[in-house]
Formats: sequence, structure tokens, C-alpha cells
Amino acid sequence: MTYANETFYRESYLLGRKPVISTGFLFYARQASRLIDQYTFNRLKDASEASEEVQMCCCELAEAEFRRERPVSYTHLT
Repeated sequence: MTYANETFYRESYLLGRKPVISTGFLFYARQASRLIDQYTFNRLKDASEASEEVQMCCCELAEAEFRRERPVSYTHLT
């Protein structure tokens, strides 16, 4: 189960800000959801719907995972 979808990410989490994850959000949301399941000992898997707090956490973790995987470019400093 993925706790947040791209619509929630763009409309509720970002609130008009520029998205950090422009493509592939579901990939990172799935990774974030697995991490949430790990830390909650799968207690949220049986819930019929994820709360707003869980969805926000999923979006935050998805962005963190995206940043972690993406190499940093320092070419603008030269």
C-alpha cells in the first residue's frame, strides 16, 4: 500500500510550491511507505485509509529519498 498519491502530493502537501519530485513520485512514495511500515511494525497496513498525517509523512519521506538518491551537482560553483 502506498500511503500518498501524486494528487495529494501536489495539491495538499506542496500547496502551490514547486515539486521536488517532478516524475516518478509513486516510486518514491512506495519506498517511503515501506519505511513507514517498518517503523510502525506494519500497524498501518490494515487501515482502510491513511490519515492526513501519514500521507504528509509519506510525502516528506519520498522527497528525502529522492534527494538521497539524486547526486548533487556543484557545477554552478565554478
